[in-house]
Amino acid sequence: WERNNVEILMMEGHQFECPWTGKKLLSSNYDIDHLLPISVYPLNELWNLVPSDRDFNQHKKRDRMHSYERLKVAHPRLVRTYQNSTVSKVLSPILSKDAGGRFPQLAYRSDLPLVLADAVVSYLETVAVSRNMAVF
Repeated sequence: WERNNVEILMMEGHQFECPWTGKKLLSSNYDIDHLLPISVYPLNELWNLVPSDRDFNQHKKRDRMHSYERLKVAHPRLVRTYQNSTVSKVLSPILSKDAGGRFPQLAYRSDLPLVLADAVVSYLETVAVSRNMAVF
């Protein structure tokens, strides 16, 4: 379902980049990546699902967490990914609901893509540190 909606956005001309590599994503070269890996916590909320480079996701990231440095570099790309979702009549309300459920302070924010990326980076760093996760 997520992939189908991302592809609709791509067909409408919205650009996606891999948050980790910066590679421009096309319908033929991406996966839907769980920012917080399923092996850590099976969370399919929309804020946790982002298009990423298929090769990187399958062969380098796999089920590891991102280092804080990598998250900081990915931050602007996460903002753009969330911005793309907010223009979709289908994805926008789900992103808002999922983000508000996980991060209640973000409910009904007009600047959701930016503040959500901030909250996600902070949350992922907290999980990685508290669980002493392997990072890349």
